[in-house]
Amino acid sequence: MQPAVTLSTFIYKNREHIRIVFPYHHALKECVKSFPGTRWKSEWGCWHLPDTSALPALTAHLRKAGFEVRGSTAKVPPARTVSMTKDHPLAIRFRQFLEARRYSRSTQCVYGTFVQQFLEFMGDSDAEKATTADAELFLESLVMKRRIAISTHRQAISALKQFAVFLPGSAMKPEGLVRPKRSRKLPSVLSTAEIIRLLQATRNLKHRAITGLMYGCGLRVSELLALELASIDVDRQQVFIRDGKGRKDRRVVLADRFVLLLQNYLATYRPQRYFAEGRRGKRYSPTSIRAFLQRN
Repeated sequence: MQPAVTLSTFIYKNREHIRIVFPYHHALKECVKSFPGTRWKSEWGCWHLPDTSALPALTAHLRKAGFEVRGSTAKVPPARTVSMTKDHPLAIRFRQFLEARRYSRSTQCVYGTFVQQFLEFMGDSDAEKATTADAELFLESLVMKRRIAISTHRQAISALKQFAVFLPGSAMKPEGLVRPKRSRKLPSVLSTAEIIRLLQATRNLKHRAITGLMYGCGLRVSELLALELASIDVDRQQVFIRDGKGRKDRRVVLADRFVLLLQNYLATYRPQRYFAEGRRGKRYSPTSIRAFLQRN
């Protein structure tokens, strides 16, 4: 029996997206992946499409491949249509709660998505009366059906813990949700020779400059995307990282061998504000960075 696909909508960065949810199935994953514009978001645990106008075409694409398409209400929609469900009002209020507590946009999105999924899991039940047992059943479904990683499992528990704080009248107790231990694997670190080979294999000047700065200064992708030209001091060979991981600022050394590449890149592309800019001077896409790093 072919698995069914559930489509719904959600708001992210003031833009409506299509959420694409289904139990793991290789052929279905490849079918979703082949539709133009679909993207996998590990933090959300689902595929999504940032273009709701493509909903009829996506529905037709899935049905043509023989897959059943459902709305998030679990009712099979009529041919060529699919019910579209907005984010649950409680999930919207929860995101506002996180924002008021000054959680980062990324955390607001990740936690909000897990809570939205939990509310969908609860169905018609009163979510404000959710219990710890309900939360455990939801987490069990994530682990057993979606095969989420330990890191994603920990994020889901963190989201539900905050949701329990947000709903003090519920029977869901934060202390009753225990995070699994992290894997203690050492990260893979590229040697100097490997970094040089990676740079040599990167033909695009912009990609080479991004790669060189990330590996040469030890920057996270999010830190590089937020890096402004004003934070790069070529004369002192320093890069000032503002509001990095844990909201901490730090200074890192700009390697001698990178200075010439940096100057060449700046003279060629002439970015206006950010070190890495996309179209119309906007920040470069993290998806683009991961894509060219993977290719190389």
